[in-house]
Amino acid sequence: NLRQETFEVNNTKNKAGDRKENVTWFFPAPCSTAASDVQESTATLLAARAFAKAGYVVQAWESLLAFFQGQRADGFLPMFRYSPRIDDNQIYIENSTIPGPYIGSHLAAFPIHASIVLDVFAMSNQTQEDVSNLQILYENILKYHRWIHDKQNFLHPWETLLSTDSWVRPLEGGAMALASCKINYTSVDRTASLIRSFQDLIQMRTVLNGRYVKVEECPSTWLESSQQLLSSLWNDEYQTFLPQRSVFNSSERYDWIVEPDASAFVGLWAEIKNKSRVYAMTSKLMQREGDNFFYFDCGYNAVWSLGGCNPRSTISPVLNYLITVGLEQNDARGMEYYISNVTTNHLFSNGNITFAEAFHAPSGKPFQSMDSCDLSSTATAAIVYDLSKGFAVSRTFLTDPPIRNSGVIVIVIIELVIAFSIGASCLLLNLKLLRQEFRDSEQRQQEQQDLHVVEDGGYYSATNSMNGVDSANGANSSIESNDETDNFLDDPCLIYPEGI
Repeated sequence: NLRQETFEVNNTKNKAGDRKENVTWFFPAPCSTAASDVQESTATLLAARAFAKAGYVVQAWESLLAFFQGQRADGFLPMFRYSPRIDDNQIYIENSTIPGPYIGSHLAAFPIHASIVLDVFAMSNQTQEDVSNLQILYENILKYHRWIHDKQNFLHPWETLLSTDSWVRPLEGGAMALASCKINYTSVDRTASLIRSFQDLIQMRTVLNGRYVKVEECPSTWLESSQQLLSSLWNDEYQTFLPQRSVFNSSERYDWIVEPDASAFVGLWAEIKNKSRVYAMTSKLMQREGDNFFYFDCGYNAVWSLGGCNPRSTISPVLNYLITVGLEQNDARGMEYYISNVTTNHLFSNGNITFAEAFHAPSGKPFQSMDSCDLSSTATAAIVYDLSKGFAVSRTFLTDPPIRNSGVIVIVIIELVIAFSIGASCLLLNLKLLRQEFRDSEQRQQEQQDLHVVEDGGYYSATNSMNGVDSANGANSSIESNDETDNFLDDPCLIYPEGI
């Protein structure tokens, strides 16, 4: 189910106009039986995270980059992205296996891209190519969030994780009101995912700055406004987060959607500082009965999409996965492990493994409709692999040294030249000193030959020696010394001057 679908095109051209034969690119399909011309956002993100965890980082980056080729110029990112046709002008990006731009759907993608991309980068070798991919995706996600910021409320509930019963039944006029665009939703799950995404965008920028890559800053007002919006969705009466809808008539009116929908637990994706709210939410996951049907512990098959053990409930692996992540985010470890294990065990039925998109809550059997994709969900397979390896990812990021490699080489060369110059100067100075010492030594030897003190205290110079003074005892060898010479030699003041 995690295998990547291929899409082959013969005799196509890239942007440079060069001929290419049998061009093949890769991206994860929603399921193993789906047509290879569609790519779904959430399935792609979960598959990319599983690819990276399995060591296939290249495929993870390629899957993510391929999906963002469907992004509109205004930043809108669709839930579905469709492959190009053979007759399209831009079939693929030059020198890559990534598809070119094409038309996507009109439904906005669920915004958890920043969190997944940051995890993929953390699991990579964080090479320069990984940094480049991170930069590209950061800029694209920032564009999407800028579009989201202008449309904080979303027009269609399919862009949320709300169950159908939760958003159709409370409407005046039912589905017709939705079709006529008279309603607008503010969901808990999407608002909480935005908070975490904004936080991860800020961290992504910090990582890029640490690698000396300058990118546009994510406005802090986005995070603050989303946090305020999520706080406004807390309902004190029911002690849980609840979505809201606005109905546009002559004046704008906001109403609570008082339905026990499990998507409210995705509010835990944002780190909740008020721990009493975390306790109130997790208590409902362990509660078997209560007022207004806001309880979800309906036996072994948790978590049901609708509280009160509603028989119309389903069990969604994607929803359970997001709730598990939220529990981990808020240190609710016991419930995290429980939901994770139960979700995994749903796949094993009567000895068979079924990667179903959803399960019937009362029976736990795989949900199957006319669509055969229900039994081979890529998202479910990715979730099971992710949970089996342990969800947590160590977000440890490398940083570049203060200067790049080329700068280091230049500085090292300069230091070597300076060191060589100093060494050469020291060598020349030593040679000069040695020559000076040699000359001084010869001079001292010459002076010792010219001046001698004889054993009896006598003194003679080179002139005396030339006049025949014996070097051993001061006797004349040819001319006998006179009295003046003897008196001179006997004068101690001449031999030992006072003060010397």
